[in-house]
Parts: sequence; structure tokens; C-alpha cells
Amino acid sequence: MSLLPDLKLRRTQLLITKTWLTLYTLDLQPAGEPSGRIHAEGKAGTREDKSVDLKIDIDQVPIREWLPATWQEYFSGKLAGKVHWTGKSAKAETSSVQGRLELRDGRVVDLPFLKNLAAIAKNKSIEQLELRQCSGDVDWKSAETEIKNIAIEDAGKFRIEGSITVHGGSLGGTLQLGVAPAYLEWLPHADEVFPRQSGGYLWTAVHLSGKIDNPQQDLSPRVVEVLKESPGTFLGLVFRELGEWFKNAFESGGK
Repeated sequence: MSLLPDLKLRRTQLLITKTWLTLYTLDLQPAGEPSGRIHAEGKAGTREDKSVDLKIDIDQVPIREWLPATWQEYFSGKLAGKVHWTGKSAKAETSSVQGRLELRDGRVVDLPFLKNLAAIAKNKSIEQLELRQCSGDVDWKSAETEIKNIAIEDAGKFRIEGSITVHGGSLGGTLQLGVAPAYLEWLPHADEVFPRQSGGYLWTAVHLSGKIDNPQQDLSPRVVEVLKESPGTFLGLVFRELGEWFKNAFESGGK
């Protein structure tokens, strides 16, 4: 299957009758990763009843090969979780998928967006992220996908909580972004943009909109407004470049 990376078939046991395909076990292993495993079991109707009920367990599966080629050099980690696929048929419009996924030992390195952010914050430690927590609940139904209970954190640097929805290609949702004060020293009156303090972070709500291929958010305009109101050497040095940088970094993912 061209959309999937290479997987080794370790074991399978199934029964096909006139009315049902019953999958007792299917064990797949990512190529070159002996500890990784994808296990599936379930059943699907083959006659009048074409319903599907499939459960998938994922453990220690490297994410790099599953990502778009342009992302693979920046992101790494191993995926774990459980997924439950049900539907009146195998067709996407009659199916739903619920599950919880977790990225373990997640790392982000050499991402241009982070390098730019490190230059502005004057703190090179932000160039590399160690995602000790990165998880969320997935609820997919036909044209709508919701990712709930998002929790992403590099302890002592930042934390993200909230939910994202995608419907017909449109993006929505609200994320709570918490940033350690040391990484906001470059921003005059940071408390105007990040007004809440909790758990060692300064927090702000980020509202998402737009399309998947052209996402929008309301954080960067608020940051730019604060900078406009802060004249002086800092503003003269930074603001000339921040407007275009924010547009590129947040709207195109910093690529």
C-alpha cells in the first residue's frame, strides 16, 4: 500500500465464511524496529450485513516513516495507542474511528521555525524540543475529525492543551499555550498577551481557523500589536522583521 511504510507480517489468523470475515489476529512489525508492533483483530460482514468492527493496538512504532518526506528530518519518536474502527460498511462515509494516541520519546530538532524563535528569544535551548508528553484523543466521523484532550509539553519550556477540529477541510478549535517566562523576555508587556500564570508558565488562548492548507491563528496579530505599542531600541531592532516572520512561521509552519 503506497500510503503506508514497509511493514513485516509476523502472524495472522483469520476465518472467511459466506457471511463474515473474522480476523482473530494480525501482527505487523515496522521494518528495522524489532520492538515495534501493530496488532489488529475484528470482523467485517461480506453479504447484506457489511458492518466493520476492528480494534488496533499500536506500540513502539517509529513515526518518522509515517510522516511527509518534508517533515522526516525534523521529527522523531515512537507511537503507541489504541484505535477502534466501526461502521455500517468499510466506506469512509459510514465509518467512525475513536482512539487515543501517544508519542513517546518525541523529539523536534533543526526545525527552521525553532531556529528563528531561538534567535528572537536569545535562547538556543528552544532549538531542540524533548516532548516528554504528547498525546490526544482522536474522534473521526466521515468528513469531521476532532482531536481532544491534547497535551504536549517540553517541561520547563512550553505546554499546549486543548482541542482541534477539522470539518470539510476547515480548521477550528482553541489551544491553551503556556510558555516559560524565560522564553518571553524578548516580548515587552508579555502579560498583555499571556495574562494567566499557572504551573510555571504564562498562558494564552490561541484560536484556530482557516483551511488545513492555509491555517490561521490569532496569536501573532496580538503579539505584533504589543510590539507596535513599545517604541525604543528593542522595537527598532525586532519589529522590522517580526511581521513577515510571524506570517511565514505560523501560517506556513515555518518551512
